[in-house]
Amino acid sequence: MLTQKMKKIINYVIELDIDHLETFRGYHGDDVLKIILRDSQVRDSIDNYLDKMGLKHKDDYDISRIRGGAYTIFVGIEDESIFQLK
Repeated sequence: MLTQKMKKIINYVIELDIDHLETFRGYHGDDVLKIILRDSQVRDSIDNYLDKMGLKHKDDYDISRIRGGAYTIFVGIEDESIFQLK
């Protein structure tokens, strides 16, 4: 189930010039959002939005893409309803 924070992010980025959007469950049960895009100004806009929401994220630049490089942004959103077993 997508958290409210992730839904807000998806609603924001879906209107921007992005190439790929993917959600998946991380190793510790947190939700991960993966955004792939080519424009550095769009990347800066998304980074600023995530900073305002107080979310940790990681940016990566992959130059091996077919038509030049692409930026990848990973956002991890913890789900408080999931408990880790120790």
